[in-house]
Amino acid sequence: MSKLEYGFKRAVSEIIGGFVSSLVLEAFVSAGLIPVSYMLLFHILNALGILLLIFAMPFWATTYIIGWLFGLWVMSQSGLLSIIDYLVYLVPLMFVLGLRIWKRFSE
Repeated sequence: MSKLEYGFKRAVSEIIGGFVSSLVLEAFVSAGLIPVSYMLLFHILNALGILLLIFAMPFWATTYIIGWLFGLWVMSQSGLLSIIDYLVYLVPLMFVLGLRIWKRFSE
């Protein structure tokens, strides 16, 4: 499997996984099985995970990033991502790609 395909599959699986886990947690909270305060903890851990993902992006291969961008676009077209979520992922990915292009042509 190429890095492009792997990046695409990883983006799709992470977005769907986050969506499903959020729905399950909301169902548990609404059923009264866990306290509402756990939602705040979940959001904090989710933000931390996104931050760690962003810090890892510079170490990804360029084709992997392109695959991730394509997966991100597909997921945004399906309605699973809000504009804010889309931008949170898109801006750092485009920054890393832009930096690589700039470095390549400035040498």
